[in-house]
Amino acid sequence: MTTSTTGPASVQGGAEKEARTAAQKKLDSHIVLALKKSRGEPPFDQPTTLDPDLEIEPDGRVLVDLTATVTAELLSQISTSGGTVISSFESMKAIRARIPLSQMEAIAVRAEVTFISPAAQATTNQTDKTSGAPASGAVINQ
Repeated sequence: MTTSTTGPASVQGGAEKEARTAAQKKLDSHIVLALKKSRGEPPFDQPTTLDPDLEIEPDGRVLVDLTATVTAELLSQISTSGGTVISSFESMKAIRARIPLSQMEAIAVRAEVTFISPAAQATTNQTDKTSGAPASGAVINQ
């Protein structure tokens, strides 16, 4: 069975993406949804089962990966906006930081920033110690 990508939902989703601000276009969809939810904007202005897949810490910060030209000014803005820089790699144009959800757009709008996404989580290969077989749910490299 195939699913149509030209139905009303995809048209609406395409229209929503077109309506995003320049800063929002640099944010992962889960971050944009979490921002909308925090502001009570559509589709969160009415009951919905939609829930952004984003881990927001109790202090309102989110662990994110930025693809960006690493500059002292950008690192400073992350800190002064209530964020914490975990690591930055100028040669890889990468920053990992905890940034308040409310400050994501202010960071994203900067010219140095190409994209902000939820931090990539590491996966490990695990083996059942008793049988030597891959553990249930383990990621296996083939």
